[in-house]
Amino acid sequence: MSESTRKKIIAAVMVVVIIWGYNNLKPSDGPTKKPVRTKETAVSVQPPAPPPQSPSAPKLVNVEQQAKEPWGADPFRVKSRSGKKDGKARKKPRWQLSGILHNAQAPIAIINKRQVKTGQTINDAKVVKIDKRTVTIEHNGKRMTLTVTKG
Repeated sequence: MSESTRKKIIAAVMVVVIIWGYNNLKPSDGPTKKPVRTKETAVSVQPPAPPPQSPSAPKLVNVEQQAKEPWGADPFRVKSRSGKKDGKARKKPRWQLSGILHNAQAPIAIINKRQVKTGQTINDAKVVKIDKRTVTIEHNGKRMTLTVTKG
């Protein structure tokens, strides 16, 4: 591409940019009045004025009445999960395996922040087997396999 062709292209682009900028980047001095021509005379049309704002008291809401609505439940209320069944609270035993120290002679598992070995009990469950990645426990005749959890 020759030097003169390059200059012509740059000049044409500059003209297009100036025209675009003039049409799109004009400073606005507020609402403009546009004359409307009719057969008789020219009339100026102004944009409608915003409605007057009257100071009013904030609207009060009856919380008890809103709570009775199906959609009006309090999002900040914590629902109790007590596990009640037949009027009696049932406590479900829970075991959380935090880690395993595996040694061929005496492996140790950390369940509910306590160190246990094979044969010991924790929360009414007997530790049956400790492997490198899992621990098998027995509770009420049922065997369960625990794996390490995060946290």
